[in-house]
Amino acid sequence: MENEIKDKILNLFIDSDDLRSMDKPFTRPGKTYATNGHVLVSIDGKDERYLESKINVERVIPEEQGHSRIIIIDELRAALDSIPKVEKMETVESDCNECGGEGLTVCSECEQERDCPECKGEGKLSLPSKPTGIFIEDESEKACILIDEAMFRAFYARKLIVVADILGIKSITRKTESHPTKANLFYFTDELFVLLMSMRYESKDGTVSLNRYEVKNETKL
Repeated sequence: MENEIKDKILNLFIDSDDLRSMDKPFTRPGKTYATNGHVLVSIDGKDERYLESKINVERVIPEEQGHSRIIIIDELRAALDSIPKVEKMETVESDCNECGGEGLTVCSECEQERDCPECKGEGKLSLPSKPTGIFIEDESEKACILIDEAMFRAFYARKLIVVADILGIKSITRKTESHPTKANLFYFTDELFVLLMSMRYESKDGTVSLNRYEVKNETKL
């Protein structure tokens, strides 16, 4: 796999704000990984461009991988696209009236400067968000997809589509049994898989089921 393609995939799974060595890809013996603590991608081969990590990610990877559940990417896309979009809200700020935007006021008792109690020293106040008329994908925990027995956040499930599109792959294979509380492995090639952690199942608005969008359900043991 070319480094440019590999990096596109790996960078989908890092957490750029994380301080626990999850802000960049890393290697383990014979593997290159990237994770944000919720989803993980594994690519065979140690990429010398990245440092080796002491994070034992192998402990979360299921050993039993004898299942073979074919998932068609276009059907997964259709299911996720059916989740209602949400309106993007614009955050509005204004200068604090109490301190005039300085963030500091003078204590009336000791006459010493202190952080403005109204804006907590920020100098700005956040006003109620206003709608923009722009509708975007719901990235909250309310937007979920049920794949057989396992529930996933739609935000993370969409990463399966992005990886497949990068590789030009039309279908992927889940090699673990569908489980509502355990990790599920989705293989794109023999050398690349994505791990998604399922959510605890509960009926909620914004949930769709992949099975409703499948032409046929090919589950083989």
